[in-house]
Amino acid sequence: MNNKSEFTNQREPSLVDALIPVLSLVLMLIASVNLYQDDSSYGANQIALLLAALIATVVGVKNGYQWKTIEKGII
Repeated sequence: MNNKSEFTNQREPSLVDALIPVLSLVLMLIASVNLYQDDSSYGANQIALLLAALIATVVGVKNGYQWKTIEKGII
């Protein structure tokens, strides 16, 4: 696969697309702190970060990005 076909169907994310992972992370962190209070930093916050990364990946795939492109952006 050449680089040109890798980028042909990609769309810029809309403002809503960009805010979905951020707002979901904030909501999950708020829920984590409310639910676990002082113990939220022992694992619940890390789970929230992983779930927000998964949500961001889904938004990227929805906008036409392939996994290889997303993976390059992560590294």
